Amino acid sequence: MPIKDPEKRKEAQQRATEKRQGQRARFWACVVYPDSAPQDWVDRLNDGHIPTFISPLHDRDVTAKGEPKKAHWHVLAMFDQPVPPATAKEYFALAGVTAPPEKVRSGKAYSRYLIHLDDHDKEKYSPDGVHCLAGADWYELALGDDVEDLLSAIEDWIDQTQCLSYRALCGHARNERPEWMRVVRKNTIHLNAYLRSAQWEMERIGYGGAQDGGSSSAGLVKGAASAIVNMFTPKEK
Repeated sequence: MPIKDPEKRKEAQQRATEKRQGQRARFWACVVYPDSAPQDWVDRLNDGHIPTFISPLHDRDVTAKGEPKKAHWHVLAMFDQPVPPATAKEYFALAGVTAPPEKVRSGKAYSRYLIHLDDHDKEKYSPDGVHCLAGADWYELALGDDVEDLLSAIEDWIDQTQCLSYRALCGHARNERPEWMRVVRKNTIHLNAYLRSAQWEMERIGYGGAQDGGSSSAGLVKGAASAIVNMFTPKEK
């Protein structure tokens, strides 16, 4: 049925054009700078009731030439349905952003980029520093499908390092593998059982002896304890 109201007809045509040209998207991003954002910009975004992730402050990024970049936050907004750039721009304006919004094809990939999780040549940031608004869950989107793979990687690391301490595991995750943190904390029973089993094998059947020429079980445990101490020794950068 034709739309008689000229304004409504114009809006419908605009929506059809945007859809046809692929301008609409669910995920939009922007960059916020401390010196141009309102002091209460996070509260303003929160009042917009749009699920949103705000990265930790990226204050250690450098250019390809090694020069420091201007400190900034990355912001990812996740709308319930595809929206045009004008809608995203209006939302980001609450944070004082005037630049055009960035269309994001993969919410998962961008959420991981917030802490440079997959960018091995860039400074890492802690997932604990991601600010989640309006019920958004960074861990669920960024890591939700990877729990089994992450658990396997953690178990491999325990086997390789002969780690016997849950505290040491937490320390390693916190300092070196931030993407492990939630998995480590949410799977305490399983990982503690794995660590206890590894210790039993070391003490009773000389687990790992083939790697060091058949050392005694006591020597293996002593070596594992030494490795744990080394995990908490600050590394030179």
